[in-house]
Amino acid sequence: MERKKEARVFCCWSGGKDSCLALYRARTRGYVPAMLLSLVDPSRRISRSHGLPEEVLLAQSRCMGLELEVVPLPRGGAEAAFETMAERAAGKGCRTGVFGDIYVEEHRRWIEGVADRSGFQPLFPLWGEDTAHLAREFLAAGFRALVVSVRKGLLGAEFLGADLDEPLISALESKGADPCGENGEFHTLVYDGPLFAEPLPFSAGRVVETEKHFRLEIGVSREP
Repeated sequence: MERKKEARVFCCWSGGKDSCLALYRARTRGYVPAMLLSLVDPSRRISRSHGLPEEVLLAQSRCMGLELEVVPLPRGGAEAAFETMAERAAGKGCRTGVFGDIYVEEHRRWIEGVADRSGFQPLFPLWGEDTAHLAREFLAAGFRALVVSVRKGLLGAEFLGADLDEPLISALESKGADPCGENGEFHTLVYDGPLFAEPLPFSAGRVVETEKHFRLEIGVSREP
């Protein structure tokens, strides 16, 4: 990834490990994190990918000292939502966006197409790298995360609430899951690490079962 000192960037923020590691790598290479942008379900106000409530995403941003903008993602309206993200970021002086994609070529091409039409430059700091290495790099950097969602039929609800660590990575791999969950096998919540001024004060609630997933309800235990 080309180094651009003092270039302000926004991050397409899921609340999980991949977007977090991508932003961390961008920062270490001279980019300046300026804001987080999260896509949320417009009716339930939770992140569409990880199922995290808007209040949790906001608490994360406060712990990181970054502004958060949430963008409603109506069904079938992904491109318009990304264009809205780009407009809001440009208004804050950010014309470069950081994305945590690793190897799903179709999704990267889609982002690049939207970026070209919207006038921002996409960065993919993790692209093409070994996912087992990335998961372990995340841990070695000092980040902490727990599993908040798993895909039924591959992983069971017993993985929910588990901290991401070396034994868990090995257990996920033994089940046939990608170590970074790049195909949606599992999702995480990052709650501490070198991008955080203080740990995220979160609380874990009940397990919710949907048609395709087991999800762990997450709340904020106090105002950060």
